[in-house]
Amino acid sequence: MIEWKQIAGAGTLAVLFSSTAAFADVSPQEVWDNWRNSMTSFGYEVSATESMDGGTLTVSDIVLEMTFPEDEGDARVEMGSLVLQDQGDGTVSIDLPAEMPINVSAKADGETADFQIMLSYAGASVIASGSTDDLTYTYSIAKTGADLTSVVVNDEPIEDVDFTLALDNLQGVSQITSGEMTKLAQRMSASTLSYQMRAQDPEDGRFAMDAMVQDINFQGGGSVPEVDNPEDPVALFNAGFAFDGTFTQGPATIKIEGADQDGPFNADLASATSNLGIAIGPDGFDYSGKANEVTATIIGGGVPIPISAEMAEAAYGLKMPLLKGDGQQDVGMQLTLGGLTVSEMLWSMIDPGQVLPRDPATLSFDLAGKVSLFTDLIDEDAASMEAPGELNSLTLNSMLLEIAGARLSGDGAFTFDNTDMASFDGIPRPEGALNLNLKGANALIDKLVSMGLLPEDQAMAGRMMMGMFAVPVGEDELKSTIEINAEGHVLANGQRIQ
Repeated sequence: MIEWKQIAGAGTLAVLFSSTAAFADVSPQEVWDNWRNSMTSFGYEVSATESMDGGTLTVSDIVLEMTFPEDEGDARVEMGSLVLQDQGDGTVSIDLPAEMPINVSAKADGETADFQIMLSYAGASVIASGSTDDLTYTYSIAKTGADLTSVVVNDEPIEDVDFTLALDNLQGVSQITSGEMTKLAQRMSASTLSYQMRAQDPEDGRFAMDAMVQDINFQGGGSVPEVDNPEDPVALFNAGFAFDGTFTQGPATIKIEGADQDGPFNADLASATSNLGIAIGPDGFDYSGKANEVTATIIGGGVPIPISAEMAEAAYGLKMPLLKGDGQQDVGMQLTLGGLTVSEMLWSMIDPGQVLPRDPATLSFDLAGKVSLFTDLIDEDAASMEAPGELNSLTLNSMLLEIAGARLSGDGAFTFDNTDMASFDGIPRPEGALNLNLKGANALIDKLVSMGLLPEDQAMAGRMMMGMFAVPVGEDELKSTIEINAEGHVLANGQRIQ
């Protein structure tokens, strides 16, 4: 089971280790005690040796240990030493160790995996201020690194795997407010994030990835309550556990190179800007993001020609409840793949005579609905339930498909009668209507027939189907309303078809 408090604790750990603030009176001992108590409350065992000399507290041999739930492994962080110095103005400076090893052991299905990651810091400045129950860290680190130094699977060392990560010019402010509800707030920025991964296997081939992201920004926070059983996510969420944050970034590139049984392959991916938002808590899970000016080029890997594509935007969203409630709760899903174009080389394989228009393609939809949950989805018993809830209504706010000169759009809404599972063979009986509009379909069919991609008899069958379910409203334009009434009858433009 996921240990939510330990996740939050890992966030607090990152705040201190990768993290000048409002001036207030706080001492080195208070800063250390506050941090140690916070980490203990998050499920870590902390051991260290303390030595005070005037206004300087040296904490050496710091070790953090955590056991994963259900005997699935453990983690150990050997921090080395921290030096906390009273600066005489109510603030405390914290000297981070140059290197910090993190050892993790995991167990699953009778197999074990052990790996070590070495964190490193250069040009670090961390200042703590505030009070014992409201501490703020202002930090600036010229370079933060993480290197995978060892991997052992089932007691066998894995030599041909490498991973390195570097974060440049990390700056930010983090605040930890203690009490019955621990509150975390953070804003940070970094100029670049780069990472490299290498792997090689005599049977599966080789793989290498190099990535870089620029102009990273994050702002967010969360709340972690005190509960009797920190391993119970339902209790945590019902008590107010929550997190929300927004990431934005500038240009990003990923280069992939490797080889497998189909031969060598290369891929180059890039985007101009992107953003990501996430919120999780008693009100549910809300996740959305968008990438602009996306490009991709793929060569090899069993593909006979290079594939190159561009997309103006790629956006997505997902909203769902996590806890059962007395009434109906909101769900939603959105997707946009907008302005997709492919290279002329790929077009020439399909359409060498340039019969089809090369207009950018778009696929998008926006769905919203209401559901009733019978159980908490974050409860591990929910996975064993055949139906943890029921769908009450579904609304298609918009739908659009544009490709090769044709355009299909639509909207609609349905409610669902969960007491009637017979009318539609095991699914709740829907009631409502779907409205569709289709432009350019006949022209596209004519072009596909002339290219030899669509047989004439299949084209005729397609036109007959459109004539049965749609009515003309203009030149090469059709509309259709598909309705399901209270009796379970299906109608197309007022005519019953089922």
